[in-house]
Amino acid sequence: MTLANRLRTCISTPTRLFAGLALWLMALAVWRPLAVPDEGRYTDVARWMLRSGDWVVPRLNGLPFLHKPPLYYWIEAAGMAAFGPTLLVARLASLLGAMLACVAAYALVRRLMDERSARWTAVLLLTNPFMVLGSQYANLDMLVAGCISATIALAALACQGERPTQRWLWWAAYAAAGLSVLAKGLIGLVLPGAVFTLWALLDRQPRRLLRSLSLVGLVLLALIVVPWFLLAEQRVPGLIHFFVVVQHFQRYTEAGFNNAWGPWFYPAVLALGLLPWSLIAWPAWRDRGRTDPAAPAQRQSLQRLALAWFVVVMVFFSIPRSKLVGYILPLLPAAAILLGPWVARWPHRKPVAALGALLCVVLVGVATQKQPQEAAQLAQALKSHIRPTDDIAFWNCYDYAVPVVLDRAKPVLVVGDWAPSSRQLPDNWRRELAEGREFEPASGSALISPEQWASHVAATTKTPVVIWLWASREQVAKEPGLQAWPIVASEGPVVVLKITQPPVSETPNSD
Repeated sequence: MTLANRLRTCISTPTRLFAGLALWLMALAVWRPLAVPDEGRYTDVARWMLRSGDWVVPRLNGLPFLHKPPLYYWIEAAGMAAFGPTLLVARLASLLGAMLACVAAYALVRRLMDERSARWTAVLLLTNPFMVLGSQYANLDMLVAGCISATIALAALACQGERPTQRWLWWAAYAAAGLSVLAKGLIGLVLPGAVFTLWALLDRQPRRLLRSLSLVGLVLLALIVVPWFLLAEQRVPGLIHFFVVVQHFQRYTEAGFNNAWGPWFYPAVLALGLLPWSLIAWPAWRDRGRTDPAAPAQRQSLQRLALAWFVVVMVFFSIPRSKLVGYILPLLPAAAILLGPWVARWPHRKPVAALGALLCVVLVGVATQKQPQEAAQLAQALKSHIRPTDDIAFWNCYDYAVPVVLDRAKPVLVVGDWAPSSRQLPDNWRRELAEGREFEPASGSALISPEQWASHVAATTKTPVVIWLWASREQVAKEPGLQAWPIVASEGPVVVLKITQPPVSETPNSD
């Protein structure tokens, strides 16, 4: 027996499968730079958490950033502490979420069907562009998708398991639900609860809802969720109202947020994002009645679970006008469960899987070329010239990736009109910073008006402090006060001015 065969014998099929899939995702995750705004924003919040030592209140540029709970930031900040601020670490939480979703789908299909169907469910799940791009994109969507998938899978396995293990599976399901809440909020409870309820009704097993109640599970969930909310509310009064009312109910029901799309949006996203597997969705659905002779009832129940899972997530996120692509990532395991068992018996599955993997690589490469990176590239080029004591400033803009690249230990100055309240501002970076200042005015000194900027520059010319100002060429041309200082670097429409005691231009221009 060769060494390779011995290793194959020693290492189980699931271990080899998931090790290969993890390496596949990690290889793509380090390919491209951070995309703004999302990847830069969430990476900077995690970086600030590690830098400041404040693991309770997430902060953006030193200001409270209360849009999301902290689990994602905890994972990324812990990764930075262990391995440094690398691209792989920046996407660590998303990678973990993707693998968790994959394990959940695999475990369900393996338990209720067979190993081959489970294996192809996992392969299908991680060889479509939607899942792969989501798994190596640094935001909260994939992490909550993984936690929600784990919650649903554990609850379903608890219903199907033997009595000695049911209790532990239920406790684990409640714990996973608690992590789902800490990952993104109340959808961590709402979506699994709605899926489980619809599944029980489709299976004509309403008593399953009563059996799912667990006092120990509820205590576990509370122990995971409640401490952070209490501590954060104590530190930043009004956090719970903002998080629950504004970021959940108002964002879900009102139209004043970005990315308004019609009900056709998510079906179109799935049709394109699941290529090439979406092309076989109809024949797979048409043949769904072919049950496994060994366990037909279990397979039918699994199909009903996946259908309930798919429909609940699709309908829930199609109702509000504000729609982002990543919102429906939690339904991808359900789609894989519906298609995977059919694919496992389809003779052309391997070439299609290879085509899916190739398509993922091509799209990641295209995404790399399309992302605007001028501000971050200038920060990287100037990093060796910028001292920790120097000031960084933005003129009527805020590029989330620049503080990450420079690893700033203090807030950057942001020059603009900060007189309007956050409710009067559009749903963008300006509103995020204004909301943080309203929660903690004492930390908002970095948000300054053009008049305050002029005073700050006048004071700087009498000290050795240097200000590096990021602006656009158009803004510099319109502001006579900026034209006195040299442009020391530029990339496309973005320029960097160096404001010193006397105006100097010792830094090479990158034009």
